Amino acid sequence: IVALVAMFVPEVSKFFTNDPVVISRVKKAIPGIAVFLGFDGLMCIGEGTLLGQNDLKFLRNMYASFFFIVPAFMLRLKRRALSGVEVGIGSLWATFSVYEVVRTILWLGRV
Repeated sequence: IVALVAMFVPEVSKFFTNDPVVISRVKKAIPGIAVFLGFDGLMCIGEGTLLGQNDLKFLRNMYASFFFIVPAFMLRLKRRALSGVEVGIGSLWATFSVYEVVRTILWLGRV
């Protein structure tokens, strides 16, 4: 389903804008969004199971780590952008996707 949605996003985006720059940026974001959405359900299953098992210490420790790790990666992207390297919305979604995949692996590995 995610692949189908991702495949039709460029066509659907034409209903919202005719600007080719916006459409090209949307196309660059699609792979990251597709990966993010593809893993989101599994991540939610894992997190819900951990909550149901009352494994709150593990979740607390992981989210405490993510509180520092995720902004560090985002600040690296910002630093790259400020240095003149092209950083677009696709890079942001790719970073969020990595975060989602890591959480999914950690949660399901713990379950």
